[in-house]
Amino acid sequence: MANLSQIFSKNLKQLRKATNLSQRNFSEKAEIGEKSLIRLEKGQGGIKFATLEKLAKALDIPPSALFADEDSAQELAVQKIQHAIKGLSEDKLKIVYNLISELKNI
Repeated sequence: MANLSQIFSKNLKQLRKATNLSQRNFSEKAEIGEKSLIRLEKGQGGIKFATLEKLAKALDIPPSALFADEDSAQELAVQKIQHAIKGLSEDKLKIVYNLISELKNI
């Protein structure tokens, strides 16, 4: 099993690439230095909570998603859904629930 730093760096790089952003563009969006991002993606050095929050915000994911290991793909999906629906009105939540219920029937 990979250690937490390896999991984090792998997830960060994969999620950044999924946004189709270069390291330079992503570091600007996350408001961190490009060299810091490169070190983080290589698993070098530690990370401050403030930086973790900036990265998660730039990726539009909960911070915990950056630490999900391969065995928790479903958990990661649930976290992303929870993050996406946070703050929705009750009517919109009902729509989301109905969509998920329909998907389960397919």
